[in-house]
Amino acid sequence: MAGLLAMALVWLQLGARPGVAANPEGVITAQSFRLVDDNGVVRGVLGFSREEYPMLLLCDTNGREQLMLGAEPVGPVIYLLDANTEPMAFIKSVHGVGSYISLMNKKTDTVIGMANTNAPVMHMRNGANGPVLSMAAHGNQSVIQISGGPGKGEIGLAVKHDFGSLMFMNNGRDNGQLALGVTPRWTSVVAKDGDDSGLTLAVRKNRAPAMEMTENGRAVWSALGGGSVDDAELRGLFGGAGSGLNFDKLFK
Repeated sequence: MAGLLAMALVWLQLGARPGVAANPEGVITAQSFRLVDDNGVVRGVLGFSREEYPMLLLCDTNGREQLMLGAEPVGPVIYLLDANTEPMAFIKSVHGVGSYISLMNKKTDTVIGMANTNAPVMHMRNGANGPVLSMAAHGNQSVIQISGGPGKGEIGLAVKHDFGSLMFMNNGRDNGQLALGVTPRWTSVVAKDGDDSGLTLAVRKNRAPAMEMTENGRAVWSALGGGSVDDAELRGLFGGAGSGLNFDKLFK
């Protein structure tokens, strides 16, 4: 078996080497091929798409497309289709951009998507307005987002390298928010409602703890042992574009 494999590899190398003529009797040239079973059903096609890129199509016993491989101008792609020839999964690579994988279930309207372009990302969704779980690593920050859907609450976890970490929760209606943040200077807990009223507890390195109560964005009571709590510092944690989480909603 090893000897046959070695001979095959030598033949392939010779066949691909410039200047070595191929045997004309061993070469078939055509624009398309069709694979037909004993019942006359087309089970496979090798040819070109309407866009003129090469593709291989495999079908089931009823002639319905099930698998498609193509070499699109932007990059190669593989599609897996259901009984109604609707895409259920695909793998795609785009030259100079990155790669994508998507798994779909039309019956349950669920999707799992993964991409590696500017940053690795994974996204899971149950229904158009259903629960969502997303994970991403954007440059110098990593993010996990869990959502029950529009208006149903959200939890976010994020770490910004060399700067700090943050966990936040909201009820999805912008009138109840809770955040825990750790930066090089502060360890803080912030609870706010929709009109920017709430409570902040913070401990600053080498200083006494601080507490502040606000109403409509104004401090109404405070016990500051080490200077006022710096919302801007916490907001700077994860306010950058591409974080996938709108932490600015928490610190208006």
